[in-house]
Amino acid sequence: MVPAGGLAVMSEPLTDAERAQLRELLGRQIRQGQDQARAEGRRVGRPPKLDDADRAEIRRLKDEGVSVADIARRYPGVSQRTIYDALRGHLI
Repeated sequence: MVPAGGLAVMSEPLTDAERAQLRELLGRQIRQGQDQARAEGRRVGRPPKLDDADRAEIRRLKDEGVSVADIARRYPGVSQRTIYDALRGHLI
């Protein structure tokens, strides 16, 4: 097992119980870090593909009758599904 704050040097394979314990420890540390980041007001997770200005522009284009496929082509790396989500008001 890994000492607290230490580095693991593997000399033999982990047992299933050790592997499960390590996964639990890593998961706990990740959640603690995320909780701390949220408490400090930072966003946790994947950054949004579209900002507020993009979502407003997408709504305007759709209101003008531009197809979702054409709107998606204007935003490289953004799928039609993301455009539909933006039109529904979901944060993407």
